[in-house]
Amino acid sequence: MIPRFLVSFWMRARPALWPLSLLYGAGVRLRFSLYRHGLLSRTHPGVPSIAIGNLSLGGEGKTPLTLTLAEFFRALGFSPVVILRGYGGRARAPLVVSDGEGPLVSPDTCGEEAYLYGLRLRGVPVVVGRDRVRAAELARSRFSPDLLLFDDAFQHLRVRADFYFLVVSALKDPFRERLFPAGELREPVEALRRAQAVFITRANLAPERARALARRFQTYGLPVHLIPFEPGPLVHLGPSGFQPYTGLRPRRVVAFCGLGDPENFRQTLLERGFQLLHLAVFPDHHRYRAGEIQKLAERAHRLGAEALITTEKDLVKIPPFSGPVPLLALSLLVRFPRETLNWLSGLLPGSSS
Repeated sequence: MIPRFLVSFWMRARPALWPLSLLYGAGVRLRFSLYRHGLLSRTHPGVPSIAIGNLSLGGEGKTPLTLTLAEFFRALGFSPVVILRGYGGRARAPLVVSDGEGPLVSPDTCGEEAYLYGLRLRGVPVVVGRDRVRAAELARSRFSPDLLLFDDAFQHLRVRADFYFLVVSALKDPFRERLFPAGELREPVEALRRAQAVFITRANLAPERARALARRFQTYGLPVHLIPFEPGPLVHLGPSGFQPYTGLRPRRVVAFCGLGDPENFRQTLLERGFQLLHLAVFPDHHRYRAGEIQKLAERAHRLGAEALITTEKDLVKIPPFSGPVPLLALSLLVRFPRETLNWLSGLLPGSSS
């Protein structure tokens, strides 16, 4: 995990780091050129595959989109497996996180995103591996899938996927962003030419910006899908996974998150009608300690809050907790428009639709 003070320093120092961005960009372009000319080898995973990712460092809505894609293809009759790097987890070798019936390992072992996939997806196995080629081999040998979904693999060029889906939040604009470390781009914008489609998430939160981005991407000849994200019900984490919260709906809340785009979480809470008394922001992929959650709960109690609210991604990382206010997560609903459903249905042969 990256310490919070380093993240804060980077945010302040970014404008002065543009010379390093030039060097970083040259390295990224060289790496891509080596793969393109066959000097670095690429491996097809052996079954139809989709790599899903973003150009930025995070906060684009990739995780909820990938969850929905996995559920959609499962409903079409496919047998998908989701493969992740397992960021934040201790596992070194490829590892089965879920066989489709729930997590088999802890978040500390596999990382919180993989654990979240294991909790949310039924009938869809989840595998992590820093070496995505070996992870794909494990997935094929254990589950015989007919579709692999590679999460956060847009830049993982060693895997030669059949399709590349680029995920961009309507609240961001990659065409105006700088390369890391002066900005948040992992690679130059021209890398979008690798994509077969662009999914603009949170399109309902900034519809004009979403349409403007869509027009820009369409100039590259890419199909663009505008995907709304809507807040769902409040949930808590029970023995069998996420469960709807059946208590009285809280109004006054203290919230916290460790996301790539915490302001989006703030905006969602306010639009949902919560009176936000305080929002504590932690670094992305933060590993929470019991003392941190206890202090937040005590602050919530002092402020007269009726609940402590976070995201599903954060909730799975929190140690067992018993405090003066309930600890809940605001779930997220992703609804594919009919045009997107039709496009996805015709993407791969063999669907039962």
